[in-house]
Amino acid sequence: MNINTVSKTSRITIVSAVFLLSMLVLSLVINGIWRQQTTQEQTLAKQNIQNRVSEIKYAINECCGITETMNLILQENAEGTMEDFNNVAKHIMKDRKYISCLQLAPDGTVTSIYPIEGYEGDLINLFEEKHYGSLAAYSKNTGTMTLQGPFEIQHKEIGMELREPVYVRDSNGIKQFWGFAIAIIKVPDVFQISTDNLKTFGYDYTLYKTNPFDEEMHPITSSKGILEDPVVADFDAAGVSWRLAIAPEEGWVQPSYLLPYALFGLFLVLLLTLLTYMVLLLAEDRALFSNISLRDQLTGLYNVRCFEEDMATLVRTNKLHGIFYIDVNKFKHINDTYGHRAGDDVLKEVALRMKGACEFNVYRLGGDEFAILVNQDIKESAYETIAAKMTKAFNRSIVSGSNNMMVSISIGYAFYPDDGTDPQQLREIADQRMYNMKEAYHAEME
Repeated sequence: MNINTVSKTSRITIVSAVFLLSMLVLSLVINGIWRQQTTQEQTLAKQNIQNRVSEIKYAINECCGITETMNLILQENAEGTMEDFNNVAKHIMKDRKYISCLQLAPDGTVTSIYPIEGYEGDLINLFEEKHYGSLAAYSKNTGTMTLQGPFEIQHKEIGMELREPVYVRDSNGIKQFWGFAIAIIKVPDVFQISTDNLKTFGYDYTLYKTNPFDEEMHPITSSKGILEDPVVADFDAAGVSWRLAIAPEEGWVQPSYLLPYALFGLFLVLLLTLLTYMVLLLAEDRALFSNISLRDQLTGLYNVRCFEEDMATLVRTNKLHGIFYIDVNKFKHINDTYGHRAGDDVLKEVALRMKGACEFNVYRLGGDEFAILVNQDIKESAYETIAAKMTKAFNRSIVSGSNNMMVSISIGYAFYPDDGTDPQQLREIADQRMYNMKEAYHAEME
């Protein structure tokens, strides 16, 4: 599309297209910034989550150390007993507020609990219990520590049960199953250091674990519901699998971070759209002024300047095939007899009729002189047909006010290559033929 000939509709279309395309580019840029920032934030989160996993594993290992301590105490006693269990348990639980209670289960039957309040229902035979029987048997037979939960404990708190099988040597030095050392651990209290650090860094979290004989991950503590696109770390501790998932409380990228980029980008989009509109508007104005400078103001035909430019272009591109010169007969007589207004009306009607009789561009060279440039390779008969149609177009009179005037024209043409190969030669021949026809007309009229 020529920028100098942009219509109003095209201008609106182009400006709209520039705006939409710019907005698309802006959205892609903002999306790229969002992705880049998300990647950076997730990289930091991956570093953070590894530190939190270490803290969680340390807390779990510390819990395991509690049952191991109870195990060692029982093994040190010849008969696998623990005198003054309550004091021992109280001492172990000191400064460990995440421990809800400690239990001993000789031969699998829970007989000692500290503190007992709220756990009276736990005085059971673990092997006979519906939910714990198979797990207790598995722990006894394999010597494996088990961690079960989460489940509700007293005061509607959530807890996990860490159960370690205890083996003591009999009088013959042979290890025999003694029972279980059990610790009921509060959740999320046991992980308070990790959860506090996550809150400090602005992360929501969910901690999952499996249960023995169950590979499904169960949430045991969470700061909110479903996390959006979280960073995840899997690890093993206390004989089960764990998963920690974290995500920023306000999302990976806050809207306030993208806002300056979006506003600046929108400013550039609007600026580019405005500049495009101004360029097209200026181009349209320039085209309008250019068109005015190439048009004859009276008839609306192309003027002599346009004639010379178009002819030079046709010559340069080897598309000049012919030329017509036309002159209005006795135009001076019309002006002198009927006045210049009538003369102007005649010129306008002459221009209109010539345009209707010819498919090529018609030019007004000045006064009553006109020209036609032929940019197609047509036969000589076509030139004669054009001349005949134009002559016939003036069989009707021209009316100007109360004046009814018969007007005729003289036409001369020349075409390539029969009349010449040089553009100037064609012009001279066409002009001479037009002059000859005009002379013949005057002679006839006399």
